[in-house]
Amino acid sequence: MKKETYASVMDWYKAHRRTALLIIWGNRLITGLIYCLYPLLLVWLFLYRQQYLAKAVLVPGISFVLLSLFGAAIALKRGAHLGFTLLADHVPPVIARIFEVISALSGIIFSGVIFYYGIRMTMTQFQRGQLSLGVQIPEWIYGSFVPLGSFFLLIRFIEMLVNSLRGKAAAREDVLADALSEVSEEERAQFEHDKKNKKEG
Repeated sequence: MKKETYASVMDWYKAHRRTALLIIWGNRLITGLIYCLYPLLLVWLFLYRQQYLAKAVLVPGISFVLLSLFGAAIALKRGAHLGFTLLADHVPPVIARIFEVISALSGIIFSGVIFYYGIRMTMTQFQRGQLSLGVQIPEWIYGSFVPLGSFFLLIRFIEMLVNSLRGKAAAREDVLADALSEVSEEERAQFEHDKKNKKEG
């Protein structure tokens, strides 16, 4: 998220505090309800409608794999992926670039292996005509999400390697640091005061 986008969103929240609180609490309520109701749905399906139980478990599982791989590719493009930068932050820029190249090469190998074996797995499932047990849909359909997601991840790691070799600084997205740099001293004092009151109460 860019500073301008974040600032415009926060300006709206500051101007509409009650609506913002309603949105925040509505989000918490819906999330809490889903956490409570989904396991109850699974128990109900297990007891009364077992033919639908596999779908209720399989769809979120497939979605998790899909979102994990595509989310990792998007985060890598933005520079918001998980990384351990303790060493790279405390060494000269040349050595930091070497760390970036090693990291990119490791990511290329990792996503390449997942891509290769994902294609082999998907082709095997397609050739054998394997169907999932509960839902009876071809396994290659949701199995193809693994090589597809790892392909996009592979592209992003190659892009990271090329940028590192060209000497371009890797993108780093730090939303919290950007937000704090935009916050006035008065807002920061109010934040600290609210945090202190929350701890005490």
